[in-house]
Amino acid sequence: MNLNLFKLTKAKLFLLLVLSIVSALGIIFLFQNSSSRNTYQSTLSETLNAQRQQILTEIQNKLTTQRLDESKLCQKLKEENPTFIDLNSYLQTANSIEQLNKLHEEIQKVISSLTQPPSPTNKWEKVLWEVKKFLDTNPSSDKIKKWGERKKSEIEDPLLGIDLKGANRSTLLGLNRGSGEREIAKKAKGKAEIWKNHYISLFAAGDGNCFLNSFAILLTGSQVQGSKDTPGTQQNVATRLRTALCLETMINFDSSSADEFENLKDFSTNNLALTTDQSRYMTRILKRQVTTVHKDSEAYAPGKSPDTGGIIASKYDDGKQGKTFLYEEPFVIYHVGSYHFEPLVCKKQGGTISFNYSQWEVEDENNGTNQRSIVFTLNPGTLKSKPYSSSANALPQKKVRVLYNQNNNYAKNQFEGVKLENTENNGTKKTNRDITIDIIKINEISTLGGEIDINYDNYHTVTLIS
Repeated sequence: MNLNLFKLTKAKLFLLLVLSIVSALGIIFLFQNSSSRNTYQSTLSETLNAQRQQILTEIQNKLTTQRLDESKLCQKLKEENPTFIDLNSYLQTANSIEQLNKLHEEIQKVISSLTQPPSPTNKWEKVLWEVKKFLDTNPSSDKIKKWGERKKSEIEDPLLGIDLKGANRSTLLGLNRGSGEREIAKKAKGKAEIWKNHYISLFAAGDGNCFLNSFAILLTGSQVQGSKDTPGTQQNVATRLRTALCLETMINFDSSSADEFENLKDFSTNNLALTTDQSRYMTRILKRQVTTVHKDSEAYAPGKSPDTGGIIASKYDDGKQGKTFLYEEPFVIYHVGSYHFEPLVCKKQGGTISFNYSQWEVEDENNGTNQRSIVFTLNPGTLKSKPYSSSANALPQKKVRVLYNQNNNYAKNQFEGVKLENTENNGTKKTNRDITIDIIKINEISTLGGEIDINYDNYHTVTLIS
């Protein structure tokens, strides 16, 4: 009896040991499986995040290369996906590499559709199309010039019927305002407040041709977008300007310029956004100086306080260096950002004063009587006035006084800068120099006492020509 009980107890203990081992092995297996599953999920999540960031970077680079505003891409994606918020959120909806790649392909297709040159629909677009196809053959500079000359002789003048004199000021001042004006008001400081106080910006259609649309508005005084076939609309005039720009650049092709060919390719693609520096080509077809205004990125960097006042103006005269254009008043456009441009219009008539001086003196250097100024004594017969209004009279004076009488660092720095510019390295004053001053409000110049008085906040630039 006891022996049987002992055998039974031993069997139970053995069975219990087996069950314990099986349970332990089961627990270990479950733990390892869970751990493996968590490791897999963690690895997948990290891979998706890394791939997503790589895709976002690639998209941003492509948008920059194609000069495409991200908002246009997002707008197009939202049309196809109503729940779309932004690129990052859109890519985060993917739960696998396959899904992420599929979304990436969809975005690439949309970018391609937005950057694909439209098929030519009118005679000017057909000319641009021909130019583009010709440039794809990588022709020599001589072939480019001959092709441009031949094409120009075959077609009607693209600018025929467009009055290059431009719209009158009162018409332009009555048009719809643009966003650049508000931005300038926020950014402009010191000297740059000229653009805030004396200019307005006008709305220009953002269809990729906004650079050229801005000039179209200044020429016609119309903001009607219309079609490429309707004379006087932004689309029509911008396309004709682009065609004229192409042919003019081809005929005067400069093989010594490293970027001439790339610029020409840009011009031949209708609705491709153009850049600030390409304004220098516009002087050739507009027969006038062009000024582009844009933000100074350095002005907003930590610890930076440049003399620009946050806004930079670049003047393009195609190498004329003060020589007379057919039209004296420059066209001014503002680079709002993301390749968008708007025209700027001065609220009042302006002009230029040029002269050659025999000597100069400083008065009230410390501004104790609020008369700090530099007085230039003119060489006889050198004073010339070129107001943008033909009704303005010449100024037969003997001296030009530029006042820097405001009590702030900017006025003082401008004063010191002009002094330095007119002083030799050895400290002696320079003489017999040509000076041109661009005036904002020609009718606010004082001519009392045999001299012209100009306040420093009433001019854009003092151009010194040695």
